[in-house]
Amino acid sequence: MSQAHRAAARRRNFLAEAKGFAVSLIGEALTLAKTPTAIVAALLILPAAAFLTGMGIVVAYGEYHGHDLPDRLMLSRDNTFSERFEYVLTGAAALAMLLTWRRTGATAYMVFAVLFGWLTADNSLQLHERLGVLVGTVLRSGGFPAENARHFGEAAVMCGIGALLIGMIVWSLAGSGALHRLRATILLLLIGGTACFGVVVDAIDALVFAEGSAAQQVGAFVEDAGELWLLCLTVICALAVMVRSSGGSHDLAEAASDTGRPVFRTQAPPRP
Repeated sequence: MSQAHRAAARRRNFLAEAKGFAVSLIGEALTLAKTPTAIVAALLILPAAAFLTGMGIVVAYGEYHGHDLPDRLMLSRDNTFSERFEYVLTGAAALAMLLTWRRTGATAYMVFAVLFGWLTADNSLQLHERLGVLVGTVLRSGGFPAENARHFGEAAVMCGIGALLIGMIVWSLAGSGALHRLRATILLLLIGGTACFGVVVDAIDALVFAEGSAAQQVGAFVEDAGELWLLCLTVICALAVMVRSSGGSHDLAEAASDTGRPVFRTQAPPRP
């Protein structure tokens, strides 16, 4: 077989494996979404997120028209009800991932626990904001525009820490079984979507729109609302993974033989 034929065969194999992984990923995501744990968690978490989002719209609209409304109902302010709700979400996800790691031994879940623990500490202590000020000071000394240095510094800190933790998760998947790889990938995609709102949208909002403008306020609301809703979905998924990993012969068999299974499947695993 010529080199061109071998390259074409490798591409076909890669595409077939990628398709199989995508099908398995969607199947497992739907399986998790249909679990009683996910349904109950959604019924408890999503109405609270909807209420906070609605109140955020009301307060933002009121402030735009000159009405003085409670700041604690805003989404884009510190020490608000929304921010404290996020403490509960990330704390619950950290505990769920820690318990999942203890039950399965899959290292990826331990790294997820560290990631959610960092998010809880960061939100409550404003760690990335404080580090962002330091990075922004360095950037300003290097000629970076002063009005954007702090926002860019915060985004750089979050991207750096996030890349480190996500890199550790990807590394830990090398020794994980097929089921754990699927579930960890689903969690990674949800966390990545949350980070896009929390970091990328925030950076665009700070660098493109003028400080205090109507466009900047709308961008800040989109960032905070998108981050809140995707975080809710991430926590629901984490809780479903925890419960699914604690019972059922199929899941327990996967946990016991964490390295000997094929990575790609074309069907979702059966319910226990």
